[in-house]
Amino acid sequence: MVRVLFWMCMNYEYNELIDAELESLAELYGISSKELCLSHYYDCSSGASAEIDENGYYSSFNDYYAALLRGEEVADRRVPKNEQNVFYYATVPSIEVAIEIFNRCIQIKALIDLWTEGQTYPEILNKIKKNHENDVVNKLVGKRWCVKFSCFNAKSDASRLVSILQGMSEIFDRAGAVDLKNPETRIAIIERYKDDASKELRTIYFGECIRDRDDIGCWWNQYSLSTRPILAPTTLENVLAFIMVNLAKVKTGSVVLDPFVGSGGSLITASHFGGICFGSDIDMRVLKGWAVGYHNLNLPPSDIPTHVYTNFKHYGMPMPEMLRFDNRYSVWRSMAHPRQHSKEWVDAIITDPPYGIRASAKNHRLFNHGSGDDVVECLINALLDLGEAMLVPQGRLVFLLPTKNDRSDKLCRLQTTLHILNRPKLQVRHLGLQPLTGGTPSFQSNTIQQVPQGL
Repeated sequence: MVRVLFWMCMNYEYNELIDAELESLAELYGISSKELCLSHYYDCSSGASAEIDENGYYSSFNDYYAALLRGEEVADRRVPKNEQNVFYYATVPSIEVAIEIFNRCIQIKALIDLWTEGQTYPEILNKIKKNHENDVVNKLVGKRWCVKFSCFNAKSDASRLVSILQGMSEIFDRAGAVDLKNPETRIAIIERYKDDASKELRTIYFGECIRDRDDIGCWWNQYSLSTRPILAPTTLENVLAFIMVNLAKVKTGSVVLDPFVGSGGSLITASHFGGICFGSDIDMRVLKGWAVGYHNLNLPPSDIPTHVYTNFKHYGMPMPEMLRFDNRYSVWRSMAHPRQHSKEWVDAIITDPPYGIRASAKNHRLFNHGSGDDVVECLINALLDLGEAMLVPQGRLVFLLPTKNDRSDKLCRLQTTLHILNRPKLQVRHLGLQPLTGGTPSFQSNTIQQVPQGL
């Protein structure tokens, strides 16, 4: 097992899902959360188990929401976004497995085989000389090399790199020729500051940069909504869709169901990873593209059909199976006859239900229970019924739940959610808020896992 450093992207919309995505992908590659030992510390025993950090904030967003749902917290003790540490140590079987996680994870900026960390460059130099002579010999001596120098929470000043390298000349004088285009070794030197205003240097990370998203690019941009042929008013945002699929641990051969499929955004991302996809919707207009789907205005005019299948054909993906029915009266045999112990067959349920004003007319037709919280509760219960009846053991249900930005409403909403989600066959694994722009209501991402029978 090796300890690596993941440098995560600081995306303010999805920053609360960083831990969840990393832990979910680790499980996908056979690494339990305990084995992964995700932490801001290299040494797992150095404060990694503490729920509260030295500033009184929860060490992870998931710990905060879990405490909130247990009724233990009333104050918002999430770490402020401008102070969030996006550098995570993780234990993996090999560098190759870490690369697999990097390749798939949406929120990883860089993968670093860390040699050491410290608060000053003399400290870094002494640690390398004492503990990492083999790394210097194997990675630098006689090798073509370059340096990736960056500052987090501060502006990077490339002119400082020369003096930094001169101060560490005992190491770099032994290295081969500098090669910026085709190096054999890329050294990462990263300075993490408290914030740009204070200029308080927290940590210096030094190691080999194994993968860098800036160099490789974001493969998921090929599915960007700006280039997708057919869109709908409530099409799931592309980055969020891929994060949700990672939370669901979809892999080749996984059976994936979206019971509120809409324009099929979640199934497109699941298909990319080899999922066998099924979808349903009560609104035939959505499936057929009648007065709902529309051609992307960023693309040249076209007469291609506006139904849900067009995007799958555009990406060369297998066509998903689509059904039209009301989720109150499920056609699935495993739900119609739960006492007959029908075999569960769905690996993941991923969906963005039609809450509130997003589809108010559809909601009234669907439930006839009023609007607002009543509709939300009915939708959640419908999803939980699906999850209990159809998910295989360890299968996951990932969905979004609307909540206002007001803190008191959020506390009430989460307490209500806890009551609704309390099912004997289901376990809440991850929670996180996705704030929307303009002060509008946020969405809470929920990841729920089927509990194997007998546990």
